[in-house]
Amino acid sequence: MSKIIVLTGASSGIGKATAKMLIKQGHTVYCLARRLNKMKDLIAMGGRPFVMDISKDGDIYDVLNHIKNKHDYIDILINCAGYGDFAPFETQSLKNARQQFDVNLFGLAQLTQVLLPLLEKSEKAKIINISSIVGEIYMPFASWYVASKHALEGWTDCIRVEMAAKNIQVQLVQPGIIKSEFDQAFEDKKAKGNLSLAFERFKTALATSYAKGSSPELVAKKIVACANHQTNKRRVKVGYGSSSTTLLRIFTPKSMWDWVYGKYLFKNVAPQTD
Repeated sequence: MSKIIVLTGASSGIGKATAKMLIKQGHTVYCLARRLNKMKDLIAMGGRPFVMDISKDGDIYDVLNHIKNKHDYIDILINCAGYGDFAPFETQSLKNARQQFDVNLFGLAQLTQVLLPLLEKSEKAKIINISSIVGEIYMPFASWYVASKHALEGWTDCIRVEMAAKNIQVQLVQPGIIKSEFDQAFEDKKAKGNLSLAFERFKTALATSYAKGSSPELVAKKIVACANHQTNKRRVKVGYGSSSTTLLRIFTPKSMWDWVYGKYLFKNVAPQTD
């Protein structure tokens, strides 16, 4: 059965792959992103693109008004927009930190809030938030990105309970390491002083991991399964390292987790005891 779907982050990576699959299945897909020129292929397929910067209030309300003029309800909201900026904490400005939270949490929360009246009118409404395995783990040189994803996951858990009263399901998809434009977040970033060598090791290690990463299409298949109600799990892990990494974090004390980072990145840093 065809659904009316709103999807953010549709111009690249996981978002674009998901949009293509949903359009091919015959759904009405509103493809939201900042770059219209990156969505020409979605237009050709029958997608309905709309330019939106999720960090701008005006853009969000423009989307609401546009959809309200065409539909009385929407069935699925897929919050896929997000980005990360990897660098030592001391080199990252609070302006940059706020921007990551605006995109990864506050923007998608506001979009969700303004679209709720339309979601409530659907018989089988669902909100699907795309997080990351870093929503359950931590690592150096990604402090604000990790913080934003931890916040997203906590927020998702809270609204899932609330939305049940409105008959709206809420799911969280946690991709592992995925081949996409995301790996460009490291380019031209530098560290100062005694962090320099560790940061270079970190970039090398992550580049190796990205080379082994799963395709955006693999994640898209899981998201599409969620949208079609083929799976209703609260949390859906998918992609390279998604299950193994989080299991290791659950069963490994933080002192050991810190020791691994200290040994392989900082070489001679002793971990704190729990």
